[in-house]
Amino acid sequence: MELENPGIHKVFNSIELFGHLTTIMAFTTQQFRAANPKLAASFVAALQEAIEFIAASKAEAAQIYAETAKVKQPQAEILRIIDDPDLRFPLVPAGIMSYANFMHRVGLLKAKPETWKDVFVCELHGLPGS
Repeated sequence: MELENPGIHKVFNSIELFGHLTTIMAFTTQQFRAANPKLAASFVAALQEAIEFIAASKAEAAQIYAETAKVKQPQAEILRIIDDPDLRFPLVPAGIMSYANFMHRVGLLKAKPETWKDVFVCELHGLPGS
């Protein structure tokens, strides 16, 4: 939306720096996840179902989002965002280690994870993450 303003131009974006990064994340503690394995598995399954629904029914997903979030953007604008080829919403964790390495290098992350699996629930460990 910002790029539609004639006074604004793109210098670079995060995809050019890091590649595609995971944008859908939810957080919990290890303790909570260990105490609630069925809930964690159900959450991951529901997230996958939502991803599949959005991919199959973009216009309906845009409408649901607009109504639920009570946003000011028209549904067509939300649909345009969903259709943006630079935006991806897979369940597979992507680019986690490149981002973690960057955060560690600039001092924003004290302990660098050894693998992306160190920061994602085990329900995702069978996916080809990065």
